Amino acid sequence: MPAGSHLARIARTVGADGELFARLAALQAADLRAAFLDVAARRAARLRPADVLKRYETVGTVQPSSADPAAQRRFECSAMELLPDSFVELLLAPHAPLGASSVLGGLSQDRILTTIADTEVVSDSTNVLALECARRRRDPRARRESEPTRLAAVHQLLRPHAGAHFRLVALCTAGRDRGSFAMQTQALREHLEWHVAVITRHAPGLALDVRVTNLSNGSRRPVLDEQLLRPLRAAWPAIDVDFDDERQAGRTYYTDVCFAVHAVEPDGSRSFLSDGGFTDWTARLLADGKERVLISGLGGERLLGLTGVE
Repeated sequence: MPAGSHLARIARTVGADGELFARLAALQAADLRAAFLDVAARRAARLRPADVLKRYETVGTVQPSSADPAAQRRFECSAMELLPDSFVELLLAPHAPLGASSVLGGLSQDRILTTIADTEVVSDSTNVLALECARRRRDPRARRESEPTRLAAVHQLLRPHAGAHFRLVALCTAGRDRGSFAMQTQALREHLEWHVAVITRHAPGLALDVRVTNLSNGSRRPVLDEQLLRPLRAAWPAIDVDFDDERQAGRTYYTDVCFAVHAVEPDGSRSFLSDGGFTDWTARLLADGKERVLISGLGGERLLGLTGVE
């Protein structure tokens, strides 16, 4: 631990050496939870009602969202109605296992609100859907089945580093690599067709562009063009559908293919609406290199904001 670091200062304050945090991290989960509960109880005991109110008034992540609840409910019900019958909708728990974002997604743990019970408040519901897919596909017989596992959920996400919480409609499709990129293109079409259908239903006047980024050094470009981009152009001729070879965001997060949907303003500016791509999460979770998983998410609050519904 660097001598001038924040943690070194804390260790000095409590009269401990630099190994304090390593020793705490090495404790059994129940022992560490007991220690943190005691600390939390001592801190709460010092608070007055006025202190709690002040905290509520000054911390944005504990205050209600500014979104219109009725508009959100209508949007989410409509979005779920447009899901293909093969998808199963879940109601997720408010927290996930510790490491759901950092171990799977590679994000720093300090960007997630970690609890004292070896869990974390859900900051990305696609991670949790991938975990559920892996749980359902753990049986080798299930993984050998040709039909993918398709899950969806609407969830309130907490991003404390951004000082925000918001709702996300998330999809997840997990299945076996059948060769010829067949499983992947089918899943991509299902996800993108759903994203476009939801957006055009709720904002028919928006100009949209769909951008697909091939992350496989060009080897998948012909099949993506034939089996994904061309059918999308035929189904929605007013939408600009093309490859985005210059995209940099998500290249270390996604594998094989990723996509994004933007609203395009008359002045040419673009507003991000939805995003998705393949990851290696189920392959790692199940220790099976043939497993593939596609995740995607659509933010309803942003879409409704563009249509004038706050």
